[in-house]
Amino acid sequence: MLLSSATARRLACAGALALLAACGSTPPPTTADYLDEVAGITAALTRNSVAALPQGATPTRLQVDTIQGLRGAALADISALVPTDEIRPEHLALIGALEDLVMAGRAFLDGTAGLDQTEFVTALDVSTEIDALAADVHAACFALEKRSIELGHPVDLAC
Repeated sequence: MLLSSATARRLACAGALALLAACGSTPPPTTADYLDEVAGITAALTRNSVAALPQGATPTRLQVDTIQGLRGAALADISALVPTDEIRPEHLALIGALEDLVMAGRAFLDGTAGLDQTEFVTALDVSTEIDALAADVHAACFALEKRSIELGHPVDLAC
């Protein structure tokens, strides 16, 4: 049996609508979902950074570069998340602080590329910019944690 072109179009449209309904039925992420994702990312960043830089040891350039890579990956992961309107300002503040830290870390590594280990550690010790930017990231994390409490879904960002 041949279908009329109008009937074929209606069936095609009904099929397309059913497909769209099935694909679009996933609800948008909630604030709680977003907060849990960020907490997972920052916990992994902290855990992996501690593993990359053993306590009490003098950091090597490779270890600092590894931490720089971890920070960049965390920034990319958090930037890819879609916050709800009620958490967007804190999300943007955290991303901005992380971007500044990642850029400064990359600039530091580029600027110290020719130094031997002793000179590298000395440059790291006298550098204050990265410490200040890390403090900004910590403050942004704290603000997001505080907001999470206000929203009834407290998280520990571990940063």
